[in-house]
Amino acid sequence: MTELVSVIIPSFNRANKLKNLLRSLEEQTCSKEKFEVIVIDDGSTDETEEMIKKVKTDYGLIYSKISENRGRASACNNGIKIARGKIILFLDDDMVLDKDLLAEHLKFYKDDHLIAILGMVKVLECEAKTRFERYFFRDVQYNSEKTLRGIKEREGNVPFCCCGTGNFSISRQALINAGMFDESFKVYGHEDVEFVYRLIKKKVRILFNPNAIAHHRIFPRSVDYHLKQKEMIGYSALQFYKKYPELKGILHVDEICSLKGSPSDIIRKLARVITVNRISVILLRRCLPIFEKVLPDFMLFSIYNRLSGYYLRKGLLKR
Repeated sequence: MTELVSVIIPSFNRANKLKNLLRSLEEQTCSKEKFEVIVIDDGSTDETEEMIKKVKTDYGLIYSKISENRGRASACNNGIKIARGKIILFLDDDMVLDKDLLAEHLKFYKDDHLIAILGMVKVLECEAKTRFERYFFRDVQYNSEKTLRGIKEREGNVPFCCCGTGNFSISRQALINAGMFDESFKVYGHEDVEFVYRLIKKKVRILFNPNAIAHHRIFPRSVDYHLKQKEMIGYSALQFYKKYPELKGILHVDEICSLKGSPSDIIRKLARVITVNRISVILLRRCLPIFEKVLPDFMLFSIYNRLSGYYLRKGLLKR
């Protein structure tokens, strides 16, 4: 296989994690002449640019900075426009790669160019210093295992709802046929699922390679950060549903799946739920430091779940 691979890494304010990823690309068994690496800096305000200027690599490294944060979809599209390769590989900036990852992606493209490859993502936990972090790590691990089960049930043919675009490669031909990422998805969530859904509609086969392994380290986060992210997921979920209303029943957002009617009907129903729950959520958040000291895990984690669901629904109402 002699075709060039363009590795696209969208990044935002993760200089140290990005540096670890660039180091793991240096250790790939694949010849350095077979790939280029394109870092798209999505408006970072940390030391990302300074780190890139200092890093030394044996592979071709291209750095492009966007003046303001526009979201992952826009960053990926900027990388695609720069890329020279006939195969495009998307990576998350906080991954560390097994040394054979690139070679494992490449071997699937020998005969068929209307395919995409999803690699294995193994979750690595940091030490949980708080009870919320223990809850969050458990939730991430559960969802990761659930996704893997969904892939295995399809015998390696990946359903779009189980497919993200971290450790995901695609031939340029298949990408052009389906179109690039939808840049109207500006906040966290669903830009990757929407892209993959269009690939499947264009008859692109998505295959799973468990030997193309990337390690995704889950770093600690606060309750506030987590709830804000849930709100963004709700926001993007409704955007996805409005674009593809036929998919309501299989989206990851249970609150949408359980409601009937048009998008406007769903918004009105969710508004009533939010109004009813708002006072209890305010009380739960104010009392959370006390609960974290005295409640057993099963009760405290139930409260975290309730708060997550509330902010998910709150995001759905932002449109």
